[in-house]
Amino acid sequence: MKKPCAGVCLVAVLLTSASAATDSLDQLANDFWAWRAKYAPFTGDDVNRIERPGGTRDWSHAAIDKQRKDLTEFETRWKKLDPSMWPVSQQVDYRLIGSALARVRWELDINPRWKRDPNFYLAQTLTALAEALTVPAPYKETGSREILTRIENIPPILQEGLENLADPPAPFATVAIQALDGIRDRLRKIAGALVGSTTLKQQDLNRACEWTADALENFQRQLKDKLPTLRKQTALGRDAYVWFLQNVALIPFSPEELLAMGRQEWSRAVSFEAFEKNRNKDVTPLKIASDINAWIKDAAEKEIQIRKLLEERGILSVPNWVQHYTLRPTPEYLRVFSFTENDDFTSPSRLNENCIRYVPEPSEKLGYFWRTTAEDTRPIIVHEGIPGHYFQLCHSWKNEDPIRRHYYDSGANEGIGFYAEEMMLQAGLFDDSPIRVRSFTISCGFARCEWKWT
Repeated sequence: MKKPCAGVCLVAVLLTSASAATDSLDQLANDFWAWRAKYAPFTGDDVNRIERPGGTRDWSHAAIDKQRKDLTEFETRWKKLDPSMWPVSQQVDYRLIGSALARVRWELDINPRWKRDPNFYLAQTLTALAEALTVPAPYKETGSREILTRIENIPPILQEGLENLADPPAPFATVAIQALDGIRDRLRKIAGALVGSTTLKQQDLNRACEWTADALENFQRQLKDKLPTLRKQTALGRDAYVWFLQNVALIPFSPEELLAMGRQEWSRAVSFEAFEKNRNKDVTPLKIASDINAWIKDAAEKEIQIRKLLEERGILSVPNWVQHYTLRPTPEYLRVFSFTENDDFTSPSRLNENCIRYVPEPSEKLGYFWRTTAEDTRPIIVHEGIPGHYFQLCHSWKNEDPIRRHYYDSGANEGIGFYAEEMMLQAGLFDDSPIRVRSFTISCGFARCEWKWT
C-alpha cells in the first residue's frame, strides 16, 4: 500500500510545483504587460494600439538603458521557468510571453529604430497625438489634458531623437522630411479645429502647437542638412530577419520559404482576379455613394446583413455584447493629420462603444481603396470590422487568460483579416457585386496582408 501512496504523493508534488510555476508565469505576465503599456513605442498601425497610462514619454539614452535593464530582468525571470511539465495550453502561454519579450529585444537592439530611423520619432510624437485624436470627441478634462501633454511632449522627444540618430539611412530620412512638409500649417489647423471639442483654451493650444512646429521644422531642417552624407543601405540583413521569424513571429519557415509562399499566393490572387474580370465583363459597375451620409447609412445596413449571413450560414455567431463597426465623417483635426490609421477599434475598457472608421467624402478622385469602399462597403467591413480585426480584438480583450488578452502579432491579425475576406467571398457575400469589389476582396486584401508581413 505504501507504493501507491508514494506515487500519489509524487503526482501531487509535481502538480503543486507546476501550479506554482504557472502562477509565477502569470505574475511575470502581469508585471510585463503593465510595463509594456508604459514603454511600448507608438506605431502607425491600428490593430496593435493599447491602453496606456497618461503622461510624458522619454527616449533619452538614460531611459533606453532603463528599458534594457528592465527587459533583462524579465528575460531572466522567464528563462528560470521550466514549462516541460505544464499543460499544453500553459506551454503556449510561456512561448507567447517569450515572443513578447523578444519583440522588445528586437525593438531595442536588433532593429533599433530609435537610433536608425527618423520616422520612429514622428511615430513617438505625431502618431501619439493622432492616436489620441482617433477616440471620438468631445474630449473631457482628462482626454483634453492628455492631448495637450502629447503636443507639449513633442519638442523634447525630437531633441532626444536628434541625439540618438547617429547614422540614419538616407531613404528613411527622405520619408521623414517629406512627411513634415507643411507641418506648421497643419498644426495650426488642428489647434483651430480642436478648441471646440476639448476643454482647452485656444491660447494654450496655439502656444503649444507653435512651439511644437518650431521643433518639427528644426528636426526636418537638420535631416535635410545631413541627407547628402547619409548611407543608402537600409536592410538589416538575413540573420536579423531569421531571428525575428524564430523568436518574435514564432514562424518555422525560412525567408526563402516565405517568399515562395508569397509568390504562390500572389499568383493565385492575380489569377482569381483575371477570372472575375472575364466573368463580370458585361456587368454594370457599381456607382459610388452619392454623399457621405448615404455611404454611412449603407455601411450600417451592410454590417447588419453580414452579421445575419454569418449566423444563417452557420459560419460563426456574433455575441450581442459585440458592438458595431461604423463609418463616420473624418473630423478636420484628423483630416490634416495622416500619421496613423484613422479609426478607433475601441479598447478593453470601452467594449460598450461602437468601432469607428473615419472616411473622406466620396469622390471619383479617391484612391483605389477608398473609391472601391465607397461603391460597396462590405470588403472593408469584413476585413476591418466583422468578422475581421474589430471582431477579433473584441474577443481578445474579453479573453480570461491575460497573456492571450494582451498578446499581439500582426501575422495572425492580418492573416485572419485576409482569411475573413476570402471566406466571405466563397460563402457568397459578394455574388451580387461586379468586378471591382470582388477583385478588391481577392487581390487588395492579400496585398495588405503581404505588406504587413514585410
